[in-house]
Amino acid sequence: MLESLGLSRAMADSALRISFSPMNTKSDIDALIEALIEFIKSYH
Repeated sequence: MLESLGLSRAMADSALRISFSPMNTKSDIDALIEALIEFIKSYH
């Protein structure tokens, strides 16, 4: 799908899909953001 939008195979393979539902809370989203920040920091 992402390649059909013009992304390279490498970019498409490294994409992260995040989905939300009406059942997600602000706390869930805050926890996701914190986890993503820590993950990104570990790669820099």
